[in-house]
Amino acid sequence: MNLNTDQLLSTSDLEKEFSLASNHLLKLNAVVENKLKELKIKEEWFKEKELQIEECIKKASDRIKLNVGGKIFESSKETLICKKDTFFYAMLSSGIWQPDEKDGAYFIDRCPKLFHHFLDYLRYGECDLSNLTEFEKKKLKIEADFYCIDLFSNSIAINNNIVVDSFDLNEIGPDISLSNSNKTATKINKTGHSAVVGKEGISKGKKTWKIKIDNINNGSHWICIGVVKRPLTIKTNSYSETWGISSANQRYPGINGTNASGDWTVGHVIQVDLDCDNRTLTVKNLMTGKHENWNNLPGNETFYLSINLYNPNNGVTILE
Repeated sequence: MNLNTDQLLSTSDLEKEFSLASNHLLKLNAVVENKLKELKIKEEWFKEKELQIEECIKKASDRIKLNVGGKIFESSKETLICKKDTFFYAMLSSGIWQPDEKDGAYFIDRCPKLFHHFLDYLRYGECDLSNLTEFEKKKLKIEADFYCIDLFSNSIAINNNIVVDSFDLNEIGPDISLSNSNKTATKINKTGHSAVVGKEGISKGKKTWKIKIDNINNGSHWICIGVVKRPLTIKTNSYSETWGISSANQRYPGINGTNASGDWTVGHVIQVDLDCDNRTLTVKNLMTGKHENWNNLPGNETFYLSINLYNPNNGVTILE
């Protein structure tokens, strides 16, 4: 086989090309190493800042008083810091802002008239803006920009699917106390599973319950929320008959794992969305967005809100 000399690379040419490629790789490696060092420095800086933020949040009182344009509002620290990148998270985590020495309130020089919408959003994950005028909506948009909260993409009109419900005295387990027109259920006296069931049965269409956690033990906390058929066969371990989840990351029926509920705490609102026509169910924490879904619920059945409480003082309230 004959090859032209201009088609061949000499040994020296190959060595030159190899040397150039090696030098390029060495330079590239040096650049990568410098970038990794920079990233490590930034990572350590961020970790230090995170520790500072956590320390500042710990120092803040669990009950926060806000003076908004001269009007006093109160909320829990947990509610105000539930969403990062907001004015309130920055206020409590920076360590710069301090409450007034006289009244203990953080002063915010803004309009108080519409402020409750922001607290509703932080507490429930949504708010009702359906009755606002166009002028009020424009004003609220300015306030939302200031507080760094996108209210409008998370707002709702009146939800006609909300079930106006209360707990049924005929479907209640031991050591359960009802109050607030039977909308609040509290476990009393003894530790142990105990059921309480709603009055309103749903057999068609889409319906929604909203359940606020009033109290939950930090140690062996356990609350189960979902739906159930009536009558209950047992009013203690009713979770075995429930389609729902417990605050211990358990999914029913059957005891399966879930990551949707292990962080439930006081003030969280759990939404139960039932679609009888499509036989589906969703139980969602409106504060965190975590949820669990069920498909193929039994057909031609009537379902009721189901709650099971375990520890004394654990309590929930049906919202409207």
